[in-house]
Formats: sequence, C-alpha cells, structure tokens
Amino acid sequence: MRKFWGFYDNGTYRVGCSGATIYLYDQSDRELCKFRDIPYAYTGAFQPHTNRFAAKSTDGSLAFYDLDGRALLKKIVITHIGAQDEGFAFSPDGKVFYNIEKPSFSTRSQLTLYDTATLTALRTLFAGEERVFLQYLEFGADGICYVLGFIRNESGVLDHGFIAQLTDDALTGIKSLPDERYYYLWSYKTWQLSGFTEKKLEWLPIKQYAERPQISLEEAYRQL
Repeated sequence: MRKFWGFYDNGTYRVGCSGATIYLYDQSDRELCKFRDIPYAYTGAFQPHTNRFAAKSTDGSLAFYDLDGRALLKKIVITHIGAQDEGFAFSPDGKVFYNIEKPSFSTRSQLTLYDTATLTALRTLFAGEERVFLQYLEFGADGICYVLGFIRNESGVLDHGFIAQLTDDALTGIKSLPDERYYYLWSYKTWQLSGFTEKKLEWLPIKQYAERPQISLEEAYRQL
C-alpha cells in the first residue's frame, strides 16, 4: 500500500489521506473508492460508533463522509487563507465535532463546535482572543476535553505553552509547560493526528520523539 500523510482504521474501513485524494479500503486493503472533494486533505478522523469520516483540508475546509454509502455528506468551507493544520476531535459520543480554526488571521485561532447530526455550527469559542493560541485537543478517559496551545507575550510571539481543560466553553485549570515539554507534546500530537504514519514522521522536525512512549494530554496535564 502507498504511503499516506494520514491513515486511519476503525475496524471496518481504512482511510488514507494523500492530500489531493482520500482513499477508502476494506480490511483486506482492497480499494473501494476515492474522494476528491477538498484539496490538501492530510488528516481526518472516524466519528465514534459509526462508519462516518471527517477530513480536514489545510486550505480551510472540512468534508464529512458516509463510508457505507460511499458518499459526501457535506463540505464546509471555513476560509481560504491556508495553513489550517490545527487539531480537531469528535466528542466521545460522536455528537459534536470540535475544530480549531484560523478563519481571518494565521495568528489567531478559534474553536468551533459542529453538530454531527445536522453538520452545522453550534457555536464558536475564543474568536476574540489575541494572546491565547489553540493547537490540539483531545478527550481524556475522564471525559474532559484537554487543549494544548501557547500564550503570546506583549510583542505577539510565543511566551510559553500550556495545557488546559475545556469546561463550560472556557479554558480552565491552565497549566504552563516548560519549553522542552511543550515542543515534545506539539510534535507528538502532530504525529498522532496523522495516525502515526511514517510519511508524517519524516516531516517532523524532531524525530527522536517517536522513541518516547505514547502520552495523552490528560496524562501530560496530570504530570504538571
């Protein structure tokens, strides 16, 4: 099988993201179909408890698919400013899709929550934040959403990284990260979002992080 930037397996289907094309396979690696609805689609995720798949384009769009029906459910165009490579995640019950976006400026992030039943935006958080920049998020075993990001100083450049909990639409319990720990988590979560592909690892600036044990943001948070 060819090398992919992103590769994902939910036990029924396997999905490979090459950038221009999303490939769908069965568990025997037999190609079932191809999707070319969004450009620069390098990452994605299966919706929990379903055979639906969400793909994210670095060009600023999302595509949601019904893999059983081999069909595009909806394409959502957020922006066209590019470099939209921050993280995303489904809620554990699969009812909400959380996407970190930069719709207006590459230096400002926001978090938009989408209803997976209607594939429409529920609400957008942190759109007015100038110093807080969001990068990755994931749900812990405790059901809490943990967010990795960094704080800008008065000059607008990175001051320090952080992990926080998302509670009642606010960042709570914010904990600062030492620089080495922050860059390790950023690098590791970037690789994890790809499904731990070899191709993505070749791109990462610090490959030795692949030798370290897997770690969740929840674990990293509790270690601080």
